[in-house]
Amino acid sequence: MDLWEKFRQFQERTQRAGEQMHQRPHPGGQPEHPARVGIELRPEAREKDLRREVEAVLGLEREDTPAGPCYFREVHYPASHRHGHLTLGSFLALPPEGLGILALPPVALPPPSWAFLDTETTGLQGGPGTIVFLCGLAYFAGGNLVLRQYLAPDPTAEPALICSVLRDIGRFSGLVSFNGKAFDWPLIRDRVVLARQIIPPDPVHADLLFAARWLFRSRLSSCRLCNLEAEILRCPREDDIPSELIPEVYRAYLRGAPANTLAPVLEHNRRDLLTLVVLACRLLSPWLQAEQAEPEELYGLARMLWARGYASEAVSLWERAVARLPRVLAARAGEELGRIYRRQGRPHEAARIWQAVAGDDPLAHPGPLVELAKYYEHTARDLEAARQWTLRALDAARARAALHASPVRGASPAELLHRLRRLERKLATR
Repeated sequence: MDLWEKFRQFQERTQRAGEQMHQRPHPGGQPEHPARVGIELRPEAREKDLRREVEAVLGLEREDTPAGPCYFREVHYPASHRHGHLTLGSFLALPPEGLGILALPPVALPPPSWAFLDTETTGLQGGPGTIVFLCGLAYFAGGNLVLRQYLAPDPTAEPALICSVLRDIGRFSGLVSFNGKAFDWPLIRDRVVLARQIIPPDPVHADLLFAARWLFRSRLSSCRLCNLEAEILRCPREDDIPSELIPEVYRAYLRGAPANTLAPVLEHNRRDLLTLVVLACRLLSPWLQAEQAEPEELYGLARMLWARGYASEAVSLWERAVARLPRVLAARAGEELGRIYRRQGRPHEAARIWQAVAGDDPLAHPGPLVELAKYYEHTARDLEAARQWTLRALDAARARAALHASPVRGASPAELLHRLRRLERKLATR
């Protein structure tokens, strides 16, 4: 299905929903978002005052910046507002070091010190021709979540949008995004350079995409934000505009489509920001509630913490995960944990972990078996025990080969047979 076919199908869905849907009431009496209406493409652009139209139709306000007028709207959500199965206020309950473990470099910052960022652009490839036409920023103030959306009614308004966004981001010590470290923030910096504005310093950045991949890659076919919403946060979207259509919607608006063409894009951006808040809480739940966490998530979080320098926290979660993981995954996790113990100068604890995950299964994962053979040969100096573990590893490797399973690094039948013959030569010369 090509892009235009997706666009046509989305247009039909929104038109069937009616020419204009009623706004949902906000708990404070203000609308959460403007009415969502069908997209009407026009063959030729009509003359119109784009800036005046977005104020009147989309309910945006205007503020002056050194780069010109910026158009924005602001909505406040109480901490009790629920998105999926979590409340927004759950973020405020995180400890100061909580979100910092998801950031690079890791840093301890209290929850109100973070701002959430999401942008919508005219393309996903970046480069000087890619315009940031919509930017959403969310942050906590006075116990409520403030959600601000900045819109460029036309490309000439982009410098003012960037100027306003950077001014507001500058009030926070940390930034939370989803793939923003690779896309959103570098693109904003590029647009600052093109607008000849002052380049901002890089903030402490917690990119939730990286953490989501660590925790959920084994459970999900894809870690796209829509998948995480549906499968992890249990708040699937209905009638949401696909991300790949958003650039074309903005181009259609510039060619003459009415301003309310952009309403679904604003709604998409709003949902993204709310999802970022609760996703940050969900990613930290295995760390804060390890007893109730899924073992696969504990394992993923432990590996991420180890990679980011949190050695003691990682090992604690790793041990919990190994005890509860399915057999094959437990063997791999135990093999890695044992190697960590060995690097820390704790070879006997490493052997304990390897033996626990090896068990008595004749089809056990050969990785821990090979590590035990190495331990008994080089540390315990028990060549006969090393030979016995090598034999078990060889049987397991041959069984995997017969099932056409992918070979384990360092544990192929040929490598293990070579190890066995070397051990037997050593035993014969004793």
